Amino acid sequence: MSKSYYLYGKEKTFGETKSFIEDYFRINILNNPKNRYNKTLKYIPSKSYVLDYGCGWGILSKMLTDKGCRVDGIDLDKHSIDIAKDIIKENEFLKFENIPITNIPDEKYDYVISTEVIEHTHNPGNYLMECNRVLKKNGFLVLSLPNIINLRFFAAQLLNFNKKFTNYFRNFEYDKTHHHIQAWDPLTFMRLLASVGFEYTAHEFIQGMALPKGKYIHLGIPRIKNLSYIMIFKVQKKKFTMIGPGD
Repeated sequence: MSKSYYLYGKEKTFGETKSFIEDYFRINILNNPKNRYNKTLKYIPSKSYVLDYGCGWGILSKMLTDKGCRVDGIDLDKHSIDIAKDIIKENEFLKFENIPITNIPDEKYDYVISTEVIEHTHNPGNYLMECNRVLKKNGFLVLSLPNIINLRFFAAQLLNFNKKFTNYFRNFEYDKTHHHIQAWDPLTFMRLLASVGFEYTAHEFIQGMALPKGKYIHLGIPRIKNLSYIMIFKVQKKKFTMIGPGD
């Protein structure tokens, strides 16, 4: 029996999965320099040892090895790691594992990257603490996440939000992969980063205003660009701060 793969919860064959991943890369990344993967890539120098924390299908991990980095990709979703191993494929400089970050020893990596993962976590402080722990002294964390101060958020408040809110949550079923349960503005998120031992290096707003079906209107005016849907932070490890269970 041939192996099955799962994309967005739907069972697929190897051929279907490979075709989807190739099309996704070509349309959303290769032909889109403003994509978050391309934006993240520029913050990581070649020859770095990188942990891709929440690597998903492994596309960004592969892009980093193509740049000359050594990369370990980890993800708690076994289906994603199956795709990464069988479609993207491991090599001497690229490994994928279905393990938690707590399995990784202290101070192992030059860089940790995290692309739109932290907003899905129940304990973001612990998430960042673990990123800090596995970084070498003066290592860097580069992560992207949604910016709550975005035009789509404000538009939702004006378009009969109360009725939609009530209807949405009457029969709500939580999906860890797709539902955001955390949200930050840039200032508050940087404060969170600082609280666990990171120091600011750089940030950027990308992808513009989010539209339905994964489309975006790119915002070119600097002050308006600050209302873009995605923000990227690059921060440096300055100390390790332990977070207790009740913190």
